[in-house]
Amino acid sequence: GQPLGSLPRDEMIRAPGMYRRHYAPKARLELVRELKPSDVGLTFGEPAGQGQIRMPLDPRAYAANLYVALHRLDALKPSVIRVEEPADDPAWEAIIDRLRKASADAA
Repeated sequence: GQPLGSLPRDEMIRAPGMYRRHYAPKARLELVRELKPSDVGLTFGEPAGQGQIRMPLDPRAYAANLYVALHRLDALKPSVIRVEEPADDPAWEAIIDRLRKASADAA
C-alpha cells in the first residue's frame, strides 16, 4: 500500500472549529518524541512508514486537522496511535492538553 503521507487538500479543514465533534479514537493514544517507521501515528517530519500522516507545523492548522487525521489512522485498526509531541510552546498549549487528555482517557 501507499504511505498515507499528508492529508489531501480536500480533506484538510481550513479553519479551526469547523470540526467540533470530539473524536476519540478507538486505539490507545500515546505521545512520543519521534515515530519509528513501524509506528502508526502523526508526525511533523516526512512519514517513514505506511500508517503515518504528516501534520502541519502551524498550531491552528494542526488543531483543525487533528481529528480528521486520527479518524484516518483509527480506520487502520491499530492498537496504538503514536503522536509526536508538539513543541513546548504557549501556541501549542491547548493542543498538547487535548492530546494528553486523549492519551489518558484511552489508558
